[in-house]
Amino acid sequence: MIIRRHNIYYIAAGVATAAVVFLSGFLVMKQRQEGAAMAELSVANHATLLAVQVEDSFDQANALLIAVGSRYLDAKRQTAKDIEYLMGQVKKEIPAYSLVSRLGIIDERGINVLNTGFDEQSPRALDLSDRDYFRRARDGDKALLFEGPVQARLTKEWSLLLARRLESKFGEFIGVIFVVIPVNSIGKAFSRVSLGSSGSVNLRTMDFAQVVRYPELSGPNQVIGNRNVSQKIQDLMHTRPGQDSYVYTAVAPIDGIERVYAYQKFDHSPFWMTVGRATADFETTWRQMAVLLGVLSLAMGAFLIWVARSMTQQHKTLERSVNERTRELSAAVRELNDLYNQAPCGYHSLDKDGIILRINDTELDWLGYARDEVVGKKRITDFMTAASVETFKTTFPKFLAKGHAEDIELEFVCKDGHLVSGLVSATSIYDEQGRFQATRSVILDYTKLRRQQATLRNILSASPMAVRIARLSDNRVVFLNDAFTQLVRRSAEEALNMDISQNYIDPSAFDDIRQRLGRGEMVLNRLVELHLPDMKEVPHVWALASYMLVDYEGEKSVLAWLFDVTELQAAKAMAEFSNVAKSAFLANMSHEIRTPMNGVLGMASLLQRTGVTDKQAGYLDKIETSGRHLLSIINDILDLSKIEAGKMLLEQKPFTLAKVLRSAVGVMEHVAQMKGLSISIEDDELPPMLYGDSIRLTQTLVNYLSNALKFTEQGRVTLTGHVVEESDAACLLRFEVSDTGIGMTVEQCARVFNAFEQADSSTTRKYGGTGLGLAITKHIAELMGGEVGVSSTPGEGSTFWLTARFGKCSVEFDGESDSPVENADAILRRDYHGCRILLAEDEPINQEVTQELLGDLGLEVDVAENGKIAVASVMKNRYSVILMDMQMPEMDGLEATRAIRQLPAFRKVPILAMTANAFSEDHQKCLDAGMNDFISKPIEPVVLYATLLAWMEKQPLIEAVDKS
Repeated sequence: MIIRRHNIYYIAAGVATAAVVFLSGFLVMKQRQEGAAMAELSVANHATLLAVQVEDSFDQANALLIAVGSRYLDAKRQTAKDIEYLMGQVKKEIPAYSLVSRLGIIDERGINVLNTGFDEQSPRALDLSDRDYFRRARDGDKALLFEGPVQARLTKEWSLLLARRLESKFGEFIGVIFVVIPVNSIGKAFSRVSLGSSGSVNLRTMDFAQVVRYPELSGPNQVIGNRNVSQKIQDLMHTRPGQDSYVYTAVAPIDGIERVYAYQKFDHSPFWMTVGRATADFETTWRQMAVLLGVLSLAMGAFLIWVARSMTQQHKTLERSVNERTRELSAAVRELNDLYNQAPCGYHSLDKDGIILRINDTELDWLGYARDEVVGKKRITDFMTAASVETFKTTFPKFLAKGHAEDIELEFVCKDGHLVSGLVSATSIYDEQGRFQATRSVILDYTKLRRQQATLRNILSASPMAVRIARLSDNRVVFLNDAFTQLVRRSAEEALNMDISQNYIDPSAFDDIRQRLGRGEMVLNRLVELHLPDMKEVPHVWALASYMLVDYEGEKSVLAWLFDVTELQAAKAMAEFSNVAKSAFLANMSHEIRTPMNGVLGMASLLQRTGVTDKQAGYLDKIETSGRHLLSIINDILDLSKIEAGKMLLEQKPFTLAKVLRSAVGVMEHVAQMKGLSISIEDDELPPMLYGDSIRLTQTLVNYLSNALKFTEQGRVTLTGHVVEESDAACLLRFEVSDTGIGMTVEQCARVFNAFEQADSSTTRKYGGTGLGLAITKHIAELMGGEVGVSSTPGEGSTFWLTARFGKCSVEFDGESDSPVENADAILRRDYHGCRILLAEDEPINQEVTQELLGDLGLEVDVAENGKIAVASVMKNRYSVILMDMQMPEMDGLEATRAIRQLPAFRKVPILAMTANAFSEDHQKCLDAGMNDFISKPIEPVVLYATLLAWMEKQPLIEAVDKS
C-alpha cells in the first residue's frame, strides 16, 4: 500500500512535472508568438512613422516651392533687385525645412538662373534642360514632380529633386522651380530610429531604384540608384498590387540576416520603403525564458504545487489587469464617442452613393433629425438646397477620384426649414485592397461668419469713405461701395471690374504701393492723385488712401480706403500760392527798399571821401548808422518770412568756434565802447572745431549781445559757453549772454521770444526795436536741435541762453580768415588800372555810386540801362568783369546773362550779380543762369573791391592800360 501510495506520489509528481514542462513549453511558445507579433507591430509602426515623416518633409518642400514660386513671379514683374532680395530671404528660410539643402529656379531654356547654393565661384549658367523633370514641366505637367536619386554634376552628391512648373499669369511656361534633398540627410533621419544592432531601413522609388539605405552597405551592387531587391519583396508586390503596407519575414541575401520587414508605400509620393529588424533581437527573450523554465522545471519539481498556486495567482492578477485594461479601453472608446458626438463641428461618413453611414450628434442637432431617421436611409443631398445639390454633384465624383476635398461651401436645410451654411472637407477611407469604403467628412458651421461677412459688406457699402477691393492679379475691382462710385464718377455696374491702375496720375506711385504690399506691408494715409482717362473733362481727384492685402473670395486682393481730400488739397494749393505771393511781395519789397538804401549809403560813403568837416562827418556817420539799422530790420523781416515758409535751411560746414565767438563780440564792441560798457567772453573748454552753420550761430549770439547792450546802461555784458552733452561724433553746447541791465518780470520773460513782442511796450519808445530778433533766435536754435530761455530779475539784469547741437570735426580747418582781403582797392588801382567793366543797372543813383567807387580805382565803367543794352554792349566790346543787376526793364539780368553765355567769346567772362534781391533762392537763380558770384545791395565798398579782385585775378588782363 505504501509502495502504491509512493508510486502514486511519483506518478503524481511525474504528472505534475509533465504538466509543468507542458505549461513551460506553452508559455515559451506564447512568448515567442507574442514577441513575433510585437516585432511585426514594431517594424510596421516604424515604417508608417518614417514614411509619414519623409512624406511630410516632401509636403513642406512642396509648400516651399509653391510659396517661393508665387513670390518669384511677383518679384520677376518688378526689378532684378527684388529677385535678389527674394533669394536672400529664401536662403534664410531654407534652414527651417529639415531635409531641403537648397532651392533653384530654371528659366524656360533650361538654364539654372537662380540657386541658393550659388556662391562667387559657382557657375551660374548650368544647363539642366536634359533633366526629366524639366521636360515634363515644359510639356505641361503641373503636378509636383520627383526625380532621383540623381548625382550632381559638380559636387557628385546624390539627391532627390522636387520640382514644379512655373507659369505666367497667362499660363505660359516660364521655367521650373525645384528643391534639392540630399539622400544623406534622409539617412541621418533614419539613423535616429532605434532598430536594434542589425536593423535596416531602405527607401526606394516605385521602379525599385534605391534612394537611401541605413546602415549603408559597400560594394558595387549597393550604390545609390541600384535596383537589387529580394525576390521575396518582388513576389509580394506582384501578388498584392493594391496593398500599401504589409509585414513579412525574409533572409537578406546581402548579409544573410533573417529580419522581420514592414513594407510601406507612400501615400501620395512615388516611393516605398522597408523597415527591418533582426528576428534574433526578438527571439532573445523567449529563448532565455525557455532555458530558465527548463532549469526551474528540473530543479524545482518539489515546489510544483507552490508554482501552480503562484501561476494561479499570476493568472488572477493578469485577469484583473486585463479586466481593468478592458474597462479603460471601454472608457476610452466612450470618451472618443463623446468627442466624436459632442465635437463643435459636424462629422459624417458617406458611401459611394452619398448615403449617410455614420453621423455625430452635433450634426444631427443642426439638422434637427434623430439618428434612426438618417443613418442608412438618407443621402446627404436630401438635406441640401438646390444650388448645393448641384455643387455636390459636381464635386463628389472629383472627390472620389482624388480621395480628398477641402473647403467646399454647401448650404443645408434643417428639419424646421432654417438654413445652415457649412464648410465641408473630406478624405476617403479605403480597405486593404485599396477599394473605397466611405468618406470621413468634417463640417464647420460658418453661418455666423457669413452673416458677419454680409454685415461687414453692408457696413463697407454704407461707409461715407470710398472703399473698393481689387484683385491683385489683374487690378480689377471686385467689390465697391457707393462712395467709390461717386469718387470715380461711374455707376456701380461701370465701376465693377474696372482696372484701377489706370486711375493713377503717377504710375510710379501705383507701382510703389504694389511693391510695398508685396513685401507684406500696409500702406497707410498715402496721398494719391487720381483721374478718369476716358473723362478728361472731369477734374483730378486727390485722395488720402490706405491699402492692405486681403483674401477675397479665394483670391489675393487689395482692400483700399480712399478719403476724398480734393477740397483740402485745393485749399493747400491756395495756401501755398498765398505763401508764394507773400514771399514774392517780401522779396520785391526788399528789392525796392534795398535799391534806394544802396543810393543813400553809397552817396554817404562817397561824400565821406570828399574831405568833409568833423561836423559833416558826424552827420554822415549817423546817416550810415540809421541806414544800417533799417537794413537790419529788413533782414529780420526776411528771416522771419523764411522761417514761416519753412525755407530757412542750415549750412553744414566746418568752422572754428573761437572765431565765431570773437566775431560776434567784435560786431558789438563799438556799441559797448560808445556806452562805456565792458564786453567779454568766457568759454569753458569748448571744442575747437565744429560742423554746422557758423553764420546762423553768429546771428543768434549777436541778437543776444545787441539786446543786452541795448538794455544795459552801466556794468558789463558777458558771453559764456560750455558743453552740455558730448559723444564721439557730436556735442550739445549752451551759450549764455548775461547783462547788468534793467531786467524783466516772470510775465515778461514768458512772452519775450514771441514775434513782434518786447518785454514792455514802453521799452519800444525808449529803446526801439521790432521784437523780431529773439523770435528768430528761437527758431534758429530749434533748427539746430536746441532750445532758448531766459532768467531775469527786475533791476538786476538778465541771462539769455540757447542750446545748439553740432557735429564734431576732428581735422583742423583753416577755411575761415580772421580778416577780409586787405588793400583790395590798392591792388586794383595798381594792377588793373584801365580795365573795362560793364555795369548793367537801371537805377541812375546806383549807377553813379558804382561808377564813382570803381572810377576812383582807375577802372573804366560802361553803363547799360537794361539787359538788352548790356547784351549789345558785350557784342561790341570786351570786358574784364560784368556787374549785372537782376531786375531791369525790357530784359532782366537773368535773361541777359543767359544770352551772354551763348556768345562764344564771353562764356567764361566773370558775371557778378549786384542786386537788391537778397533771398537765397535769388542767389541760386543767378548761379543757375550762369553768373559767377553774388553781391548784395546796399554795396559794401570793401566787399565789392575784394570780390572784383578775386575774379579779375582768375582772368587774363583785357584792355589794360600801360602802367609805365
